[in-house]
Amino acid sequence: MTGRQEHSEIMDAKTKKLLIGQSKILTDYYYSFTDNSSFTKKAYIKYVIEFFGYLKANGIAVSIDELKDLKTSDINRYMDAVKYTTRGGERIERKEVSRAVRLYAISNFFEFMIDEGYMSTNPCARVDAPKCSEEKEIVAMTPKDIKLLKKNIINGVGSTRSISENKKWINRNLAIVSLGCTTGLRVSSITEINISDIDFQNQTIIVREKGNKERTIYFGENTKKELLDWLADRRRLFPGIDTDALFISKKRKRLSQRSIADMLEHYSVGINKHITPHKMRSSCATNLYEKTGDIYLVQQTLGHKNIANTRRYAKLSEERRRKAVELLDK
Repeated sequence: MTGRQEHSEIMDAKTKKLLIGQSKILTDYYYSFTDNSSFTKKAYIKYVIEFFGYLKANGIAVSIDELKDLKTSDINRYMDAVKYTTRGGERIERKEVSRAVRLYAISNFFEFMIDEGYMSTNPCARVDAPKCSEEKEIVAMTPKDIKLLKKNIINGVGSTRSISENKKWINRNLAIVSLGCTTGLRVSSITEINISDIDFQNQTIIVREKGNKERTIYFGENTKKELLDWLADRRRLFPGIDTDALFISKKRKRLSQRSIADMLEHYSVGINKHITPHKMRSSCATNLYEKTGDIYLVQQTLGHKNIANTRRYAKLSEERRRKAVELLDK
């Protein structure tokens, strides 16, 4: 089983757990998904359940008869209700993209209802989606930041573990950072790598990304050494373990995206940026563009279909150079 299949099975199991006690129509909706990723299915089901909760709280039963009578005004009221959320006792405004994805989810559900013959029109059709006007700021680590991150991992700076416990995972954590920052792999792909996916002789890894598409990525000599060092630790720490997963936790299971996020947060002491797993991917893109100036090479490395997505990283690189010139000029 590939790492992606394993991850999908776990995600699908969590989604089915969400469906327990829900309306049968939601279960039917779940099984209408075909080509969508397990993450998309879970997100859409979650948001439709949230929408059903809103309806119930406002005295609307979530039966087929009630749902087919919903109007545009009902959806607009819901969109107004989800404009704000409460976090830590404080009322804060949700981002446009967060509200937009909720509308897409319930609109998709009503399209399913139409396809199944339960209703003839989609009440979301005339609802204006929130405009996502603000471009998300790209944050990336410089080579100096990456060097400090690795130094912190080696020295245990920021870790809450004991010195002996921290030493067990040094090579694993270094290999994760190197893979993320030199190949630009998404964290989901990093967690899904199996040992059998790696060809050390040709220094390649077969990864399966969005849409279950297979791609070959290359890694360098330093990353190869770190991977081999981790595999030696892995054999020593977990003799006879029955899993092909490359990166595993002390629980002898495939390492989760959440665990990688926690690891990066712990060891980012001294880096004046919020370091998340995606920052490794953006760091790869911006540093590669700064070294080569080749936007198409960056596009191929990241596996972007649309060059417009890649240009965002080039823009950050150019802003850095402009600021450097201004500092030198002063």
